[in-house]
Amino acid sequence: EEMAEDVQAPGCDYANLFGYESWDGSSYDGRCSFFGYSDVLDDGKAWAIVLGFGGLLAIITTMLMHCTIRFDTGKRQKVTADNFASANRLMGPGFTASVLVSQWTWVATLVQSSNVAYQFGVAGPFWYAAGAAVQLILFSVLSLQVKRTAPGAHTICEIVLSRWGKPAHICFICFCLLTNVMVNAMLTIGGAVTISALTGVNLTGVAMALPLMVTVYTVHGGLRATYLASFIHVCFIYVVTLVFCFEVYTQHSDLGNPTRVWENLKAMAGKVPVEGN
Repeated sequence: EEMAEDVQAPGCDYANLFGYESWDGSSYDGRCSFFGYSDVLDDGKAWAIVLGFGGLLAIITTMLMHCTIRFDTGKRQKVTADNFASANRLMGPGFTASVLVSQWTWVATLVQSSNVAYQFGVAGPFWYAAGAAVQLILFSVLSLQVKRTAPGAHTICEIVLSRWGKPAHICFICFCLLTNVMVNAMLTIGGAVTISALTGVNLTGVAMALPLMVTVYTVHGGLRATYLASFIHVCFIYVVTLVFCFEVYTQHSDLGNPTRVWENLKAMAGKVPVEGN
């Protein structure tokens, strides 16, 4: 087939080499910004989001951490390596569940679930989540066995050292370290790119500031602070989800209610059909 003519957007390094179509069926002209080359928010609001919300989260997490320590022990506790790394093993199943939800609601999940929803309809995010659920099911069984056989362990590397010796221990240390570096880099860059796309703020500066806010409460409170921060994240996720649901399905003029949404989807399916959907 004859390749479409290259179309270069102003100020953009990407060209439309394959004749891609936009979401509304029109020709994709090499655009590299969803917002049409204009910033939705200014730089001041961008830094307010990064430093303001990040600093507020660090302060709230630190305060909650001290409150939970007093609630658990009745007195101020001396910070040791054990309670820093394991929170004295006092975090219940509710906090554990919130950590799973918080840490799985990351850039890859949000972007890819939206992508497969557009490509395959409602089955896309369903099967995307189903595939991720397999890992959680297997990990839950494994974690129960670890709790039985090695209740005093702090990390998986300690278990590997005890079971398979030093060579396997060194191998797993390198593997876990590289995994953490890759995941942290992905999360940091994903968040920085999102904020930069909204505001046009310097990408490098945001990428340096985002981990700083997390480091404040993590260094201060260890695993306990991470659990509490994840709980706050989940509360925020649920609030935002409920606001979006009620706003979109009850207030929007083009949607209004689930019936109107279904009618619009059927009309769009006729105009822009998706094979297999």
